[in-house]
Amino acid sequence: MATTSELLLAQLVAESYVQASLNDPDDRFRLGNNNPGNSAYVPRAEVLPGATRMTDRQITRFNELYSVVDHRTNTWSGFSATLLQRRGSNEFVLSFRSTEYQNDTDGGDFQRDGLGGAEKWPRKSEQRYKWKLWV
Repeated sequence: MATTSELLLAQLVAESYVQASLNDPDDRFRLGNNNPGNSAYVPRAEVLPGATRMTDRQITRFNELYSVVDHRTNTWSGFSATLLQRRGSNEFVLSFRSTEYQNDTDGGDFQRDGLGGAEKWPRKSEQRYKWKLWV
């Protein structure tokens, strides 16, 4: 059974751009919720606009504990989820990314997620994703 600190690591991963293709895969977690498509964002920068990032120690611990089984990238409704498996076991963690309330120009999705979409559409996407995993 996962501890609270292990589940917090799982949530930090879900908040990251897991699908990003970078030279160092761990840079996805160093950037956290900062879009790697923005060339101004450097993974080891001291300060970035999004504060949801992982330290090297957290990344090492995460990689010891889990592997990413599946990741549902940010859909048109704002839904995003990450399925993790604890290494060496049949234990899974399904983690949902939170809604991005910054404006698009600042790296968020408020126009899509925050204006009524956060209530209805992500839940429908969540239900479809869970159904896909169980079938």
